[in-house]
Amino acid sequence: MRAKLWQSVVIFTACLAAGDSSAVEDGRQNGTFTNATTFTDTITRPTEPTKKAEINDAEILLPRILNQIQNKSDSRLRPKIGREPITVYTDMFVLDIGYISEANMEFRTSFFLRMYWKDERLAYNNTGYKKRLALNAKMVQHMWIPDIYFVNEKSGIKHDLTKENEVVRLWPNGEVFHSMRLSMTASCPMRLHNYPLDKQVCKLAFESFSYEDTELLFQWKKAKGNKEVDVAEELEIPQFILTDYWTNTTSANFTSGAYSRLIVWFKFERSIGFFLIQTYIPAYLIVMLSWIAFWISHNSTPARIALGITTVLTMTTLTNSARASLPKVSYVKSIEWFLILCFLYVFASLVEYACVSFEMNRKIKKGMKIPVVDTESDDGKDPEKKDLVDVMDGNLNANGNTQTRRRNKFSFYGRKTAEKRLVQYRPYTDQEIEKLVSHVDNWSRVGFPLSFVLFNIIYWALTIHFS
Repeated sequence: MRAKLWQSVVIFTACLAAGDSSAVEDGRQNGTFTNATTFTDTITRPTEPTKKAEINDAEILLPRILNQIQNKSDSRLRPKIGREPITVYTDMFVLDIGYISEANMEFRTSFFLRMYWKDERLAYNNTGYKKRLALNAKMVQHMWIPDIYFVNEKSGIKHDLTKENEVVRLWPNGEVFHSMRLSMTASCPMRLHNYPLDKQVCKLAFESFSYEDTELLFQWKKAKGNKEVDVAEELEIPQFILTDYWTNTTSANFTSGAYSRLIVWFKFERSIGFFLIQTYIPAYLIVMLSWIAFWISHNSTPARIALGITTVLTMTTLTNSARASLPKVSYVKSIEWFLILCFLYVFASLVEYACVSFEMNRKIKKGMKIPVVDTESDDGKDPEKKDLVDVMDGNLNANGNTQTRRRNKFSFYGRKTAEKRLVQYRPYTDQEIEKLVSHVDNWSRVGFPLSFVLFNIIYWALTIHFS
């Protein structure tokens, strides 16, 4: 009984399946579907390609594109060979300017050099792939790259830590973007007349090594309002401030031909803070220290001589240290004028004591004047009632003995009775010698500071004016 029941169910199911199949055929022929047929078709219809499928297609397509680039491109020949010159647009991003050396007249900088051009041999728009390609340095050897060299370079490197810092980007129409990171030391001729209040202009120039301007032209890229040269905001340079930078395009003419050249100029202004601390303020203090000798007693010979020699030697050391970092040029720099005059002031304070010593020895040798009493005169009159005239006689000595010297004064307006002049000197005591005052010291206490202030006013006015 159960077997017959199962047999009937199987027959009924088969009839239903046959009816559905005939209905589908009728619907395809008539263009109409039942609800059951629509539901079945929705489930079994293939969906659109998924993202994973697209990735798989790109992985298959990109190797073909790279192989095509390698086959069509030739790194030995420039694009548009035999036709018009190729134009290479360039811009630069300055990462750092490490130091500026006056002694070697050079500066060091690190930057990204970026170039843009079009090479139709690298186009891959026929493959259907519409996105740009970012390639590493290994692909560069299969492509043509402009052979630039830096005109004023002394030494330089192309960074390769941890991989070569070089990238190439391609667009379907053959546009190429090439960027690499470089560091180099470049020469920078400087004029140091106003050192250390000077302003220097250094340049970085580059051009093609083998292609003349009839084959390759360099131009600065100014698309979309971007600067052709940009500088990192956190850039700091020891002793200098980058005040301005600009670019220009020129042509360099050689016996081998004319070459397109790009130049970027950097304008630097030196910061004087370092030199105020290391040179100017110490020089001021040494000069003022030498003036202390004017207030030391003229009898303290060892103290004044030691102070004078110490300041002279210190000033010499300061001058040599300030000039050690400067090139041996034939002209005198601003800071050297300052140090020379400071040295002259220090040396003059030492010479001043020699003048003081001469003055005081002359006074002590002459002795002190004392009143003269004369009991006899040529005209029979009392000399105390006459006007005594002091006589400065350089040949008079007072070496322990009181001396009197008589001299006659004759009139040129007729023959008159001669007037008698008497001068008498005695030696100084030790207490009187200690109290003697030098007129040279008195003048130096005022003259040295005033003249030094006047010199500084003139010096700084001229230095700031010419800087």
